[in-house]
Amino acid sequence: HSGAQCITCSYKASSGLLYPLERGFIYVHKPPVHLRFEEIACVNFARGTTTTRSFDFEIETKQGNQYTFSSIE
Repeated sequence: HSGAQCITCSYKASSGLLYPLERGFIYVHKPPVHLRFEEIACVNFARGTTTTRSFDFEIETKQGNQYTFSSIE
């Protein structure tokens, strides 16, 4: 949205940056999260819970873990 190479979002209670990489995603902040494409079972885009101007990006891994990156403009 701002022309940067990353996406500003929140994971759990921390705001950080989500970088789409050639072979996966990396979220930079506490805790850092690295998700490789071969680990991902499915992704979902959902309407944000707080406002209508943002959405959530949900990633489910093949191991059953779910990561929700929220407040994406």
